[in-house]
Amino acid sequence: MRVTHPNAQPGSLNRVDWSRYKALSDDPRYFPRWMLLRSLAVLEAQDVEESADESAVMEIAAELRAALAKPPLELPEGHTGDPRALMHRLVLTRSQAALMVTLFQDKAVAVGALGKPTLGKSTAVKSGAGFHAAWLEHYTSVGSTGVGDG
Repeated sequence: MRVTHPNAQPGSLNRVDWSRYKALSDDPRYFPRWMLLRSLAVLEAQDVEESADESAVMEIAAELRAALAKPPLELPEGHTGDPRALMHRLVLTRSQAALMVTLFQDKAVAVGALGKPTLGKSTAVKSGAGFHAAWLEHYTSVGSTGVGDG
């Protein structure tokens, strides 16, 4: 199955090249599928009464589901990675990203309790602290691009 890049023109035969794929994979607005799924699991297990506004958590969960439902970043020719590592674009509002940073600041144990995904040696599996760092990087990128709550 060919995976199409979100910016590709319909019917385009151009594939994303390796350098562009690497650049987009390093962009904090792209997350591996497994990380979005695990973040969603933490949100769904979140005791909203203890730390966050229930409607805000539900909105973020909906954004993660929507990102997962869209086609992932197109793979360059010859890419043989694990399908769970496909990269999905996600841009939260600044306040949503801030809530994710706050939730994952104290969620290293919760993320660890979900178990680690089984991926190949070449894939860096992030700890709970890695989730916090990824969401912090996303928050910073949302602020620096002017996207979000203005």
